Amino acid sequence: IQAKLTIAMPRLDTTGDLVLLTNISEDGIVSGLQSRYKSDKIYTWIGTGQVLLCVNPFKMINKLYSPATLKTYMNRRPYENPPHVYAIAEKAYKDLQETHKPQCVLVSGESGAGKTENAKRLMEYITNVASSSDLKSAKSSASSSIKDKILRSNVLLESFGNAKTLRNDNSSRFGKLMEILFDYGGSIVGGRVTSYLLEKIRVTQPKEGERNFHIFYQLCEACSRGEYQELGLGTPDCYAYLLRSGCFKVPRMNDLNEFHDTEQAMDAIGFTADEKTSLFKVCAAILNLGNVSFVDAGAEGSDIDPASNDAVAWVAFHLCMDEGVLRHNLTHRKIEVNGEEFQKPLLPEDAIRSRDALGMSLYSNAFSDIVKKLNASMESSGMESSRIGILDIYGFEIFEENSMEQLHINYCNEKLQQLFIELTLRAEQNEYAKEGIKWETVNYFDNEPVVKLIESKRPIGILALLDEESVMPRATDETFAVKCNKHIQNKHFAPLGRTHFTIKHYAGDVTYMNAGMLEKNKDQLNKNLVEMLQTDVQNEYIKSLYPVVSKSHKKPPTVSTQFKKQMNELMDNLSQCNAHYVRTIKPNDQKRSGVYEAAMVKNQVTYLGLKENVIVRRAGYAVRQKYEEFFSRYRLLSDEVWPFGTGDVISDCETILNSINVTSGYEKGKSMMFIREPTTLFALEDARDAKLNMVAAKIQGCYRAWIAIKYFLELRKKADEVFGGKKRRAGSVHLAFHGDYLDCKSSVSLSTALTESGEYISDIKFADRVDKINRKGVVQERLLVITSNAFYFFTPDMEKAAIKSSNPLNCLLGMSLSSYADGYCILHFTDHDYVVNSRRKSEIVMVLKERYTTLLESELPLEFSDRIEYKTWGGGMFRSKSITMNYITFEEDRGLPDNNVEFTMAKETANTMKVRVPTNLASRAPIGLNDSAPSRSVAAAVGGYAAPVKNTYSKPPAFNGGGAGGGGYGRAAGAGPPKNPYSSYIAKTAPAPSPAPAPAPAPAPAAKSNLFGDDDSEDDDLF
Repeated sequence: IQAKLTIAMPRLDTTGDLVLLTNISEDGIVSGLQSRYKSDKIYTWIGTGQVLLCVNPFKMINKLYSPATLKTYMNRRPYENPPHVYAIAEKAYKDLQETHKPQCVLVSGESGAGKTENAKRLMEYITNVASSSDLKSAKSSASSSIKDKILRSNVLLESFGNAKTLRNDNSSRFGKLMEILFDYGGSIVGGRVTSYLLEKIRVTQPKEGERNFHIFYQLCEACSRGEYQELGLGTPDCYAYLLRSGCFKVPRMNDLNEFHDTEQAMDAIGFTADEKTSLFKVCAAILNLGNVSFVDAGAEGSDIDPASNDAVAWVAFHLCMDEGVLRHNLTHRKIEVNGEEFQKPLLPEDAIRSRDALGMSLYSNAFSDIVKKLNASMESSGMESSRIGILDIYGFEIFEENSMEQLHINYCNEKLQQLFIELTLRAEQNEYAKEGIKWETVNYFDNEPVVKLIESKRPIGILALLDEESVMPRATDETFAVKCNKHIQNKHFAPLGRTHFTIKHYAGDVTYMNAGMLEKNKDQLNKNLVEMLQTDVQNEYIKSLYPVVSKSHKKPPTVSTQFKKQMNELMDNLSQCNAHYVRTIKPNDQKRSGVYEAAMVKNQVTYLGLKENVIVRRAGYAVRQKYEEFFSRYRLLSDEVWPFGTGDVISDCETILNSINVTSGYEKGKSMMFIREPTTLFALEDARDAKLNMVAAKIQGCYRAWIAIKYFLELRKKADEVFGGKKRRAGSVHLAFHGDYLDCKSSVSLSTALTESGEYISDIKFADRVDKINRKGVVQERLLVITSNAFYFFTPDMEKAAIKSSNPLNCLLGMSLSSYADGYCILHFTDHDYVVNSRRKSEIVMVLKERYTTLLESELPLEFSDRIEYKTWGGGMFRSKSITMNYITFEEDRGLPDNNVEFTMAKETANTMKVRVPTNLASRAPIGLNDSAPSRSVAAAVGGYAAPVKNTYSKPPAFNGGGAGGGGYGRAAGAGPPKNPYSSYIAKTAPAPSPAPAPAPAPAPAAKSNLFGDDDSEDDDLF
């Protein structure tokens, strides 16, 4: 931690932080950005992790957004990597996980400065890092589906909401707030899109040199290549709404490929084939609608120009309605006089306005429906805890002709600039003064008077006057201008006669023309056209765009009223979030890579207030937090204040800082702790993470212990049922069960061997050191590993562990045990058997029993006897394939010390081994767990042999479900024995068992089983 606090801050060309500039001036900032721009370093910090600047390169930079680059920013602090949009995305996600408070990233800048691209990269990073944190497969699958929809939503919204402008080839002509919804664990559970003010005037009046919305050109290109032939579309120059701008192609944009991407996005989001076709029909209808022209019909008003008959027929075809009804409604409007409705003929110019209003209305409603479907498809799939919002909204615009669209767009940017100033400059400086922190005030451009000029009601502002005139029956654009000139007294407003007015925005002076403002603000579609779309259209999708609503005497809200309401709701939403900023800068107006116009950049540096922001960040404090919040979050770092503190919260906070060797670089306010350097916060967070990991490890340990105890208690009951009074109990049944006693993951060789066998460390159910008795009675130490599917013996050296033998568990036929409390168990497999001695015999039995039941859906056969028959392969250099039958006998020896089990080879026969068991593990051992006194009621009487148990496992049993002659193991009839993939040997028919031996003479000198070592001359693991 101390090392992190003493890191020397690098130069600007390394970290790209303007706070480190020696010359903090607008020229110094412009020069610093230019030097980085020339090196393709387009991102720069203002205070590491605080505000990110991006200068649009107008080209693709190699590996800038590659998957490898994305990974380098995951789980990294902002200062650990060069500045990048991924760094601020990581910070937003990290803050969400740590505080569980809503986050937002505000992407702002001029049109063409790169806002849309940065917003896409933010979503790309956040969805990727959130998906990588999902652990459960089901959760990961759901999260991945939502992630895909969030990313594809960009494609769909760009096709229908973006267009080429003079300044930007892919300009967003609507505002968008994309909110990614998370559960408490940081997994994506949903998404939500809010759209703002689609520039629908572009549908009918695209400007010269620009394009209409991308989707129109995509459809025309697709139809020219034989797709969607039923739409009957030609090339873009066939349609007046597209021909008007004179621009049909965009360099580096393939409309056909973009169309296919759009279709795929619609499929992913849930559009049906009929809905897609219907949506495309709406677009085709709009294009043909623009080709409908009108002629003067005298007293009849107007009529359809005969040259437009084909266009009208196509519109009727696409809208699925009668052509005659369409013709009538395009040339008439419904009016109401004294409660009675009349059809009024329209003059040609009025019919054109009505036609254009219909085209804009169709497109606007279709766009709103797309957003609605997007939200339905991304609806939260789990408990929503918090969110990250990414705001991509139109940039500040200044054109030769600016109308109501630009007024609304620039008003929106004024509101965002006001929020930026409030959160980064005004609030910060006010907080220092309030908390008694020494501070020299930094002056900045305050745009609040401009915001009031546009939106205020008292004194009346521009939008309020526009709404007032919009309801006046005889109002005109000229009367609106007269009222503005008379009532508005604001130094940022300059009237220019009755045709124009100028507003002095924070980004520069913009002159707006009055012409058309009232009509655009009313934005009302003739009533008869609305009713036509509700009743005469035979397409359910198109009908759904115009739902029937109950009649109301209230006038519908104007466009300005709706937009102002949306902006206020947006500001309320953003003010509830922890804000992060990406401020984009446009280096030239020609959209040329490598061109950096210093004067243009300086203008943006000025009106964005970047110099003031750098000064405040450099002189200010990166972190400020209420004492109570600081203490609550970091108290675990100091034993002196953990857990309840001393009662003096200010002193406790200082103690916490001192505990990680922070003795300077902070100030104590009246109610808050102020920390100057971000690295101090990072050190606090890293130390807290490390401490939480320790705490988590302790909690996990306690939990695992509780699980083990619970499992042990359950096992006591299960084991008593399993052994059913057939075996005396002591030792292993009282041990806590842990499974992996070898810590297998620490052995590279063992892990590798398992991986090569198709297993994983996570598959291990049991692992421990055991004694394996080979066919000559030699005790060999082995590592026994039981996985979900197989049974392994490894060599005993953990560093060089190698598989000596193995068998799949579906080849296990059963187990045999003595009636005594010894540690021996015999495992019967299809080809040969194993004799194993382990103090954890009970756990081995229970693990194998559970796995057997899971794999074969039947109970593991268990035999209890003091004389057990088992099979081995023949010996010799070439290992004879003949099967040899052997015996192991168990008897009580009252002369042995307690707990001292001895094992010998019987003298009288070469294929019999003897295990002598002391009294405390024989007659004095309880039969059941609840026995308070010894009992002799066992399968074999103490001091003598029971009748030998014939080895029923010498051949695989018939799998007939336990019927007569079937072995009784509950497998499916006729299924045959499971094949052993681990051995090429096939079990032979066992020879007749040897007769039971006579009582043995005095045993040969015994060796204790735990003293036997490996016999290198007979390392027989095929036994």
